[in-house]
Amino acid sequence: MLFKKKILTTSSCLLTLLPAIMLTILIYKYAVNIPHEDGLFTPGILISKTANSFLTFEDLFKQGNESRVVIPRLIVIGLAFLTDWDVRFQMFVSLLLAGLTSFNIYYILKKTTSYHHGLCFFLTLLANLLIFSPIQETNWLWGNQIMIFIPIACLTASLAIFYSSCLFPLKVIFAILYSSIATFSFANGMLCWVLLIPLFMYKYRQPVHNRFWIILLTFFMVCNLIIFFWGYDFPQSRQLQSYILANPIKAFHYFICLLGLPLNHFFSIQITAISGYIIFSTFLFCMFNIIKTNASTFKCSIPWLIIAGYSILTALMITFGRADAGEEQLYAYRYTSFSIYITVALVFLLAHIYQYTVQHHIRQKIIVKILIIFLIFFFTLTSSSTSLYGIQRMKKSHQIRLGERACFAFMNTLPSHTEFRNHPVITSHFLQLMFEVSIIRNSGFWKHPYIEDLNIRNIQGHISNPKMQSGTLEGIRKIHSNKYEAYGKAFLPGQKEPANAVLLTYKYDEQYILFEYTVGPFTDKPKDTRLFNQWNYLSCKWTSTFTARDLPAGELEIYAWAYDALHGTAYLLDNKLHIIIPENTMTLK
Repeated sequence: MLFKKKILTTSSCLLTLLPAIMLTILIYKYAVNIPHEDGLFTPGILISKTANSFLTFEDLFKQGNESRVVIPRLIVIGLAFLTDWDVRFQMFVSLLLAGLTSFNIYYILKKTTSYHHGLCFFLTLLANLLIFSPIQETNWLWGNQIMIFIPIACLTASLAIFYSSCLFPLKVIFAILYSSIATFSFANGMLCWVLLIPLFMYKYRQPVHNRFWIILLTFFMVCNLIIFFWGYDFPQSRQLQSYILANPIKAFHYFICLLGLPLNHFFSIQITAISGYIIFSTFLFCMFNIIKTNASTFKCSIPWLIIAGYSILTALMITFGRADAGEEQLYAYRYTSFSIYITVALVFLLAHIYQYTVQHHIRQKIIVKILIIFLIFFFTLTSSSTSLYGIQRMKKSHQIRLGERACFAFMNTLPSHTEFRNHPVITSHFLQLMFEVSIIRNSGFWKHPYIEDLNIRNIQGHISNPKMQSGTLEGIRKIHSNKYEAYGKAFLPGQKEPANAVLLTYKYDEQYILFEYTVGPFTDKPKDTRLFNQWNYLSCKWTSTFTARDLPAGELEIYAWAYDALHGTAYLLDNKLHIIIPENTMTLK
């Protein structure tokens, strides 16, 4: 009997961990070791300064948007020296922080309720479906987003220690430590003080000697805020205040959409708003019913109200800081990691209310029971749907990152042809980007393929199986004056995915000279998968434009190559085209 119980407990535990295990596999599969956007600009320079002993406290304390990200910067620098700046380790640190949050939530549930193991595992599983949801792919696959996961991990860790059997002074000390870490990790980390101090005052207002520790906690909060706002630059505060006062309905709608991000975000803003209204209304419903319950139910609901408050107050902060940017910014997806915790809290609040109605046999509240079951089913179904969508986004992000890695490989070889010219962030900083990459390379941290020779034969890969192909160069057509477009199909040999980039070369003295490239992702996989058992030509179509002035005059052989950004190798495509380049015109032969 005892053996069966252990088997059942182990199976339940593994089932609870399944969302985390699945996400670990997805990150391992789709993570690409390349710094992305701000992940290159800020950490890269800090890392190179550290390597050359130029790093100062001012560099660490420098304001990043609205935050002081001192702790994340220290973590990134430490990881860079341990891993040669492999940003995938930063992604797994984010995963570990989410795992810590999940464990804290389970611990809090066990300490505040008398639920049996099966129910605790089931509720934690529902929470984990949200905590480890792939819809947060922007944060999971962007190593620089460690800062997003630290505040909630610190808040739940403080709550876990608060409900533990530790001595009261130790609880205060840990609350100070975790809240300080959260404050200097992301702007919303300051909410830890706001949410924890009332809890300490409520629980430990007596005896009198406890007040010293509560005053100490408040004192450290004031100290943290003074340090945080020392020399702080409030970006566009007046304009934002004017906008919110002039458009209160739009601001509230923005706030509601933030709460609805984790559910149905991929359908439309309207559906996201509906989800937000359902979530916010459910929270108000829980608040109303918890107030009417007995003291024990109210006490065990406090930590979940605090966690829900974290999401609500963060959404308010984002609204006051970003509402004037419009609803389109909600598609950034990075805000889902904040909004998701109100839904996590609702899972436990609804369970507590349901348990109360069952235990007290309140017949007239049968509607409440039905509503609670419906809401839990709704949250579970929609979170599962958004998770499937998140996996698709992770696949797409994987291809985009590989394309960026290809850009970095050729940025010094053909800088005027770089695909970064169309990037909304990098365009205006391209020269600075090249300069910073060179600094990081000189510091020994740039381990990615970096091509400095136009002769592609130096990076030519060899296909062991002659039956494997990499695609074909189908043709070249004139599209405008002396501008031309090459097209074909390209994929990585032996892999079920398209090439990360296509390189165009001409043959000169037994050398293949690179003159143009274009990066993926290219077209998507065909919807009718019954026709194809693997990635085929139709899923890997590419086009690349070039001008005649990029080529020497005379008769040339044009070749195309499929580029593998992970390994820095190029594979020759089938077919070649002979073209004649006169002095001012170009014609196909």
